[in-house]
Amino acid sequence: MVTGEEHVDLREALEVLNKKYKARTVLVDNGSGLNGALLGQDLVDEISLIIMPLQIGKEVDTLFSNIGKTKPIELELLKCEKLEKDNVWLVYKIKRSPDK
Repeated sequence: MVTGEEHVDLREALEVLNKKYKARTVLVDNGSGLNGALLGQDLVDEISLIIMPLQIGKEVDTLFSNIGKTKPIELELLKCEKLEKDNVWLVYKIKRSPDK
């Protein structure tokens, strides 16, 4: 599947996945660039995170980069579940303004 001219048209790609394959849910586990692009284009409904009580690595990485929004994106906590080995599963819903 190819969408967009110079860059991937993420909205069109998701529309094609829905129309052609009836996909209603897409798991993105690719890194902060794609995460930020999807969030910045209002293409994310939920954020699901599993927090592990480990500190590894030397550099700081973010979950979302280059979101391109000037206003904070508000989240609503839907789920907070303690898992084995003190892991925690958090699920947030993106709060949208009524006009979206």
